[in-house]
Amino acid sequence: MSKIPSLHPVLQGWLLNGPLAAYVPAYLERLERGRYALSTSRRCLNAVAHFAHWMSLSRLPMARIDESRVDQFLQEHLPHCGCRGPVMRHPREAHAALMPLLATPELLQVVSRRFEHFVDPYETEEDDDG
Repeated sequence: MSKIPSLHPVLQGWLLNGPLAAYVPAYLERLERGRYALSTSRRCLNAVAHFAHWMSLSRLPMARIDESRVDQFLQEHLPHCGCRGPVMRHPREAHAALMPLLATPELLQVVSRRFEHFVDPYETEEDDDG
């Protein structure tokens, strides 16, 4: 696993012990491949940790994570955020950090499972009488 840039202990706890902990290594690799500066990587991880904390508080399961939940976090939580610690409170920066998280293959697999048993009500079976 890639080394995590130093974060405030509260944020590091949210990141490594929260619902997104399993996806942190892939996210870190993505930041490294993108050659993000250390300070930028720290800010991105801050936003991901804050989002993970909000997920825990909201009891939001991994399978429900998508862009609409990120928007909910940005538009409803951040403007009234009272979370402790030096958390990311800037919606644009948090959005920029969270969108790549949603694109990590490991997380995409979890989200796609949500639709495996979805039945399209408009899809009709072809008649065998043909």
